Order: sequence, then structure tokens, then C-alpha cells
Amino acid sequence: LWAKDGDHYVTSVNRKGTMLDMVDYDSNLLLAIAAGIPGRKKVEAILRRIDSGPCTHGRATYVSEVYYGPNLVYGGNVGDSRTSMARIGYFDAISRARSGREEDKDVFDRLILNPLMGDLFDFTWLTERYNCAGERERGWGYWEYPSVIAMLLREVRYGIRMTLSEVTIHPLSHSVIPFTLRADSTLTVSMDAARVVVRLRLRAPAWKTLAVGRLTPAARYRASVAALGADGEVVGGGKEAAAAAGCYVRPEEFAADSRGEVFDVVVEWGRYGCEVVLEAH
Repeated sequence: LWAKDGDHYVTSVNRKGTMLDMVDYDSNLLLAIAAGIPGRKKVEAILRRIDSGPCTHGRATYVSEVYYGPNLVYGGNVGDSRTSMARIGYFDAISRARSGREEDKDVFDRLILNPLMGDLFDFTWLTERYNCAGERERGWGYWEYPSVIAMLLREVRYGIRMTLSEVTIHPLSHSVIPFTLRADSTLTVSMDAARVVVRLRLRAPAWKTLAVGRLTPAARYRASVAALGADGEVVGGGKEAAAAAGCYVRPEEFAADSRGEVFDVVVEWGRYGCEVVLEAH
């Protein structure tokens, strides 16, 4: 699907060799980057093409460079052919984080997140969509953009993500450190230049790998763990009390790599959860 002009994936190619190319910003481009499909050079080319669009960043993020007319959509419904969608803005932000380039971090702050936060502060109740000029339109009091703002703060600006097997903390840049963020009702993270504190409340024991970025490159860290009680607060008694509650961390000492990252801290989060502290020494 890679286009002959070398800066995006086309919309579709059928078996007879005919092609449709709308320069779709959603699944064909931003979702492909977010899923880790293209290599670095293609990522840079795709993002340059997207950023050159006249409507891309009216608000995060427009649907396509080329207009989908009535003959290309079901039932001739062009309601979403000239509009921005929050879900596309989400994948735009994930793509900027995957790129890692300074200019893409700037795009995330300046053109994706900050304008939406400004609208939320100014109007509180946001609409379902935005037009090419960044003006609010369609359903009033819609939930999607405020929800995506919260996701972009947590997952991209502060880089906090949790799956069934891993807790990841990888802020987009050093500029947001230090911070303390309650990511949701179960997870709270505090981070500064020398110390990371992760408090995770659970209803049952579970093993999860802890991966952290933006640490001091090549610095040595010591990991410690404390048990949480049913109220979510740290239980006293030190390492012995933590072990009795099922809280363990391995290894207890490690070094960050040359980029300031560590991927292999394994934590057993006990009956009610644990607090893990990574501290430079």
C-alpha cells in the first residue's frame, strides 16, 4: 500500500490494480504508526505529509487530506467527511510518542493536547466534532473529547500505561518531571530526577513487570517494596511485612541503560497491592 510518492499508505488497492488514495489520517497512517508497522524513515515521511494538510490540526485530528464525497460513503452520508475526530487525535498523539522526535513532541503539546485542554477550560462542555478551522460543531456536551484529553495526559504526556502483565511509566519528555499523578482509582505514580514511586492497589495478588523511562542514564537504582492495606495506605513493618503480604520486587538493585530506561523489574503485587520505590544511589 506504500504510495509511489513515498510518504504515505494509500487507502486501498484491488486485485485489478485500480487504487483509491484519500490520504487517510486514521487507520492507514496514524493507526499504522501507533501499531509499530512502518520503520523510522516512513514514520517521519508520513507525519510530514499529515502535518502539511490544510485541516490536520484545526483540532486533533482531521479525517483525511482528500474529501470523501457522497459517492464514496455509505448512503451518501458525508457527515464525517469534513471533520476532526477525538479518536484520530488519540492515535495522532500515540504516533508522536512512537516517533520520539523533538518536533513531534512539540506537535503533541502545541497542536494536539494544549488546544483541546484550552477548550475544556474555556467551555467545559465540548462538542462531538470540530471543523477544518478548529471550530466546535455537532452534538453539544459530548463525552469523547474530554475522555481523550484524560487519556492523552495519562498515556502520552506522563507515559503511564497498565496491561495485564506490565506497568509502564515513560513520560514523553523530561520537561514534565517532577510530577505526581493518580492515573486512575488503582494506580498512583510520583517521579522526580532520582526517585520513582508506584502505588498499585489490587483485589488479588498478581505479577507485573515494571518498565520505566526518563531515568538518569546508566545510573544505579535500588528497588524497595512495601505492602498496602485494605485502605490503600502503606503498612509498616518493612521488608518482612511486605513479604508476609505477598509483595516482592526483583532485582533489588539494577542500572538504567544508556537511554535511562529499565524494562525488567518484576513485582509481585500482594493481596491489596504494593508500593514500589526505585531510588538512585
